[in-house]
Amino acid sequence: KESIHHTVPAAVAYLMRIYRGENCRTWFNYGGALCIKDGIGGIPYIKKYEKNFLELGLKCFVTVHAGTGSAKGGKDIAKTWPASRFDETIKMFKKKYPLIQVVQLGEKDGEILQHADVRLMGEDFGLISLVLRKAIFHLDIEGGLVHLASHVGTKCVVLFGPTQVEYFSYRQNINIRKGNCHGCYGLYLNTDCCARGMEKPECMYSITPEIVMEEIDKYMSTLESGEREGNIRV
Repeated sequence: KESIHHTVPAAVAYLMRIYRGENCRTWFNYGGALCIKDGIGGIPYIKKYEKNFLELGLKCFVTVHAGTGSAKGGKDIAKTWPASRFDETIKMFKKKYPLIQVVQLGEKDGEILQHADVRLMGEDFGLISLVLRKAIFHLDIEGGLVHLASHVGTKCVVLFGPTQVEYFSYRQNINIRKGNCHGCYGLYLNTDCCARGMEKPECMYSITPEIVMEEIDKYMSTLESGEREGNIRV
């Protein structure tokens, strides 16, 4: 007999928390065990990785992560945004901001983004947290590295599809949601798949590189010129 934990949609828990004024930021606080306040804090500055970071030679850069891999059976998870679209966005970004490096993060065997300048795949958590801390911004789908970047104070450009913006977003980030169908995560048992059975979920495929680049441009226009011309972020 299935337990109730496997039959009650997880989305019900999210809706209850939203009703109580909670979200992923307050939930990750674990009753006050972590010093997390609306997405900033809780992740300490790991000083021992400073030398490793300096050896990378990064000066002025952004980071990008092309998703969280495949579901069982090799199929893309529903919140995946195609690597080709990430690559096209990077290409557009580098054309407009040639002095800013693009650093790809992710798992060791993740799909390579051809237009990235530097790849830090499968690296230690401590080093990645420091790289994220010093990035101008982080581009990603909703997921673990967005939470890490947000908690070390770096703005993220986040592509939302199945997961609920109302629960999983951070107010300081650029949260992109397009299309007429989204927010179904947890309404069904197989959370890896699109609730409508679409191989190319409308929620994610409604987001284009042009839309993402437009939002990035808006953010870049708010920065001081030095942050766009080769000075390291502190």
